[in-house]
Amino acid sequence: MYWTVNVWINGMVFAHTPFQTKLLVGFLVTTLFSLLVISSINFYSAREQLRTETLERLTAIREAKKAEIEKTFRDLTAQCLTMSESTMSIEAMKAFRESFYAVDVSDTELEQYKQELTHFYEQEFLPKINEVATTKKTISDFFPQDRKTIIFQTRYIARNPNSLASKREYNGIGDGTPYDKAHMFYHSIYTKYITRFGFSDVYFIDPDTGYVLFNIDKETDYATNLLTGPFKETLLADTFRECQKTSDENFVKITDFEFYDPLYGTPTSFIGTPLFWEGKKIGILIVQFPINTINSIMTYDKRWSDVGLGTTGEVYLRGSDKLMRSISRSFIEDRTNYLNDLQKLHVDRDTIDKMKIYNTTILLQKVGDALEKMQDGSREGTIIDKDYLEHNALLAFEPITIQGLQWSIIAKINSDEAFAPIATLAKWAIFWSLLILVLIFIFSFMLVRKTTSSLMVLVTELAEYKQHPLQTVTPAMGSHIGIIAEAYNSAITYAKNLIEHIHTITIQIQQVTSRFNTLVSIGIRSCEESNTHIENIDTLVHNAQKQGETLQRIMQQHSVYMSTMNDKSTELQKDEAELQEAYNRTYATTHQALGSYSEMQGNINAIEQAIIRIKPLIESSHGHLEESKSIRETFTSILASVTTHKEIARILQAQLIAVEQQVTFNTQTLPLRIERYTALLTALHNIQTRDKEYLTTQQNVEHTLLAIQQAASKARPPLEHSKQQLQDMQLLIEELIQQELALRKIVINTTTPYS
Repeated sequence: MYWTVNVWINGMVFAHTPFQTKLLVGFLVTTLFSLLVISSINFYSAREQLRTETLERLTAIREAKKAEIEKTFRDLTAQCLTMSESTMSIEAMKAFRESFYAVDVSDTELEQYKQELTHFYEQEFLPKINEVATTKKTISDFFPQDRKTIIFQTRYIARNPNSLASKREYNGIGDGTPYDKAHMFYHSIYTKYITRFGFSDVYFIDPDTGYVLFNIDKETDYATNLLTGPFKETLLADTFRECQKTSDENFVKITDFEFYDPLYGTPTSFIGTPLFWEGKKIGILIVQFPINTINSIMTYDKRWSDVGLGTTGEVYLRGSDKLMRSISRSFIEDRTNYLNDLQKLHVDRDTIDKMKIYNTTILLQKVGDALEKMQDGSREGTIIDKDYLEHNALLAFEPITIQGLQWSIIAKINSDEAFAPIATLAKWAIFWSLLILVLIFIFSFMLVRKTTSSLMVLVTELAEYKQHPLQTVTPAMGSHIGIIAEAYNSAITYAKNLIEHIHTITIQIQQVTSRFNTLVSIGIRSCEESNTHIENIDTLVHNAQKQGETLQRIMQQHSVYMSTMNDKSTELQKDEAELQEAYNRTYATTHQALGSYSEMQGNINAIEQAIIRIKPLIESSHGHLEESKSIRETFTSILASVTTHKEIARILQAQLIAVEQQVTFNTQTLPLRIERYTALLTALHNIQTRDKEYLTTQQNVEHTLLAIQQAASKARPPLEHSKQQLQDMQLLIEELIQQELALRKIVINTTTPYS
């Protein structure tokens, strides 16, 4: 891959680019690459560090708010229990229970009460509730049907001279009834109490009948029956029923928030506990927990920036239904843009309208599914994902432990703000990188210009010396180009020495070659002498073949004489003594012939041994000289001829044995073959004559063999000399190879330092 890129850059990009430009671009590319790598590493490290610090800060804020919310609910629970256990609450409950049911009016007055109460609902309550209701409410949805409720709501709500928001300031009628006296006494006390401890209202409820005997705000839930009245399906009624069922004096019921109609749709939560006196449940005490308390805690009283949450950070609560339990910061600070963002997210129109009407996001804003991913394992942690407005954000999530509630607390800040220092860092990094790049460009330009100018001086000087090879140049002192020039001069000097060394080696090679040629000439002469001796041997062998043929012819004549002797054996008529003497002489002559035959066979064996001794010499000379092939063929013919002579001798031996057998037979048949003996004597005479010729031929063969041995002896030294010359030639060739290897090493050692 590297070589491919390198070839592409050199061949395509910088094929026709000046060296100065290449060097300058190389500096800039290297610098830019280094800056990019360093900046990327720093950017990533800084981003990770900032992410970690931000999530840790969000986690700390989340933990602090979680502890504060849990403490708030613990305090409210403890205060509610304390209130229920106080003697004043018990006395108040007893007073309200005894006096509540004693209040009554005539039917005529009741009708008057109904009219007054109807007027209140139609003229004051319904217009107010319909301002925040998504569907139009009617009087039948709220108007009580219970006699007690009508009486008490008319006296303390419809006839209350204060406005809807100030009904709680009405202490009593002042009619002197026991209930009104108790109301006037406890109303001011509990108003101060709930104000001091952050409750919105307090309810004293009969556990047996379900009537709300007393409360502070005097909303439309006052004096209603939570078992049969219009608010029997509210969380207030649920809280009452839970407390009604328990026998635990320390039981506390906390309900989640809901849009509570008596408070004109304000999200409200309730905390309830039973009241016991002497072990008997005499009432239910329920306090109303306002959402404003939660909002004040979660919004830091709208001082987000003071606690390190910047411009987009916030902490909010989330219920099990995935809806908010505290108001959104974005909604508080910029309601219009907030609602526009919801429209862009295709939130249903009814939800947006409710936010506008109730002026809150509680129980309306759905929190994104990103938090669902965090509930798979530990149900707490941190994550970078989309928030409820689909903004990229860093979120810290954890469940919150409140009795009866399944809430979660989330601290978040938008990624853009969290990583804003990184963006600033990136801008400054780009600025400083560009500045460094410019400075390096200027420095590189000056350096390259100075370097290339010195290099051009060297190139010009080298161009002047191109007509004079191996001439050194004058180095520029105190510069890198001067170092290059000195290195060039060293290379030139080394090259000169190398050339001289190569010249010496060449002379040595020429001398070795001359010696090699001399040895080749000597070898050729030796081969020619060997050929001459081989031709002489060939002539002698030819003569030996002719003598063998003469010997064969003598043997044939001998056979003819033997046949003649057999034909004339009947003519032998001499006396037995002469015949016996002739026989003895014949027998001796026969044995002498056999001895001559044995001697001839020994001579033949000597010829064969001589040929065997010559054959290895010929075969060894065949490995060095091609001309020895004819010598081997000639001696092969000699061997074949001797073999033939041997065969002839074997035939002669057989014939002599046959003669011996025949003589033996003639002895046995002497009386019958006397005449044959006479002819035999003549034949023997002829045989003796032939034997002399045979001996002469034998001597000639011996002389021929001796000549062959002498010729072979003369041929051996030239062949051995040729072999020695071949060995010398091999040594010279090896010496030439060693000289060539040495020359190659010199060239390699010369080119390596300057490659």
